[in-house]
Amino acid sequence: MHSWLQELARVEISVPAPLQDQGGDVHVFTDGSCLNQGFPSCRLAAWAVVLADARGVTPGQVLDAAPLPGMMQSSYRAEIFAVLRALNCMRLQSARVAIWTDCNAVVKRFGRLLLGGGPKPNSSHADLWMAIYECLRDFKPGQVSITKVAAHQKVQHSMTPLEEWCAFHNSMADQAANQAQWQRPASFWQLYDKHVGSTIACQSFSRAVQQVLLAVSKAAVRESNPVDETERAELGSPAVVPEHTWKPLGVLQIPPAAVRWYGDDVVRTILSWYWQSVFQSTHEVVWVSQYHLYLDFEMSGERGPTKFDAWMSGNAMPHLDLLSVPFQTRARWFNKVLKESLRHLGQSCAFAYCRPQSRAVFMHTGCLALPWDPVRIDCIDEWLLSFVPGGIFRTAKSLENLPLASRHRLFPKVLVSQA
Repeated sequence: MHSWLQELARVEISVPAPLQDQGGDVHVFTDGSCLNQGFPSCRLAAWAVVLADARGVTPGQVLDAAPLPGMMQSSYRAEIFAVLRALNCMRLQSARVAIWTDCNAVVKRFGRLLLGGGPKPNSSHADLWMAIYECLRDFKPGQVSITKVAAHQKVQHSMTPLEEWCAFHNSMADQAANQAQWQRPASFWQLYDKHVGSTIACQSFSRAVQQVLLAVSKAAVRESNPVDETERAELGSPAVVPEHTWKPLGVLQIPPAAVRWYGDDVVRTILSWYWQSVFQSTHEVVWVSQYHLYLDFEMSGERGPTKFDAWMSGNAMPHLDLLSVPFQTRARWFNKVLKESLRHLGQSCAFAYCRPQSRAVFMHTGCLALPWDPVRIDCIDEWLLSFVPGGIFRTAKSLENLPLASRHRLFPKVLVSQA
């Protein structure tokens, strides 16, 4: 590696000879090329600058092309270096200088310099951007422009003369940058071949060592946790609800204390949905997750409550989906109102942090012990698995971007109590 970096550091580029004043607008195309872009330790980059005739009368001319100097080798750095060389070549021009490149990142950064912004000293490739910033001082305000062109477009696929002109000269710059890779001596390629072989060997050794360490770690974990397979299977099963946990509901009443905090519409709708779901239910009592309860409410055609400045019904915010509120936040709002409303009503309900009855949620979360319709739980699981096919596990990161749920045909419409 040391020999390889020394070889890259020895790459020298001659000072560019400025192009004589053309007496009119000048157009140059720049491009960078990189071998083994996906393997940072084996990258090799080159660049090229092509002079284009705006009238399309004469073919383009390669003004400058060479390997990229320095130990940092990447296509992006080659693109920046090509723009720097183009500016060096254009110092004597009195008319406008138009630079064309297919690198969008270079266009954005260069555009900020044209607007007067200076490069940050600690930013990536700051040395090149500082040099470009100094070069721009040799030009008049508004004299230099930069334009993004489509990359790797074929001339025969062009729809307009401008597209054909851009595709031809951009392809010419790309080919010149690729050919510039071979402006290296044979000794360089011999070292490169040795360096690539050594890199592959080191990577192979590294992977073998990692596999051994992983196997040792797994064996150590098994030794320190001698749990049989039967016990492990039980850990992955939904928690069992103790007997006599569920107490049947009485007649629905709307608690004034909850209304004072959350509003009549919010409390009345949620409690009506809850009573309608479990009043005189004959289903088995299971642990239903807070996420299932929230989604059940939405699939019944309602929208969960929101709390930005104050508590409001979700139905009062028709564009709630545009606010990108995380799914966990929306579920937490809903379950807070539900549990607080039940508490103010004096209706006890068993709560636990456990694995719910679900084939989509495989982690411990807040659950209520309820006689819930298994068909509705299964529908919610299908909805969750359509977005997270592998299921939801401990990290719950996959929950964040779940969208609002739409009304489901198997869920009864909520009949809001008027009592």
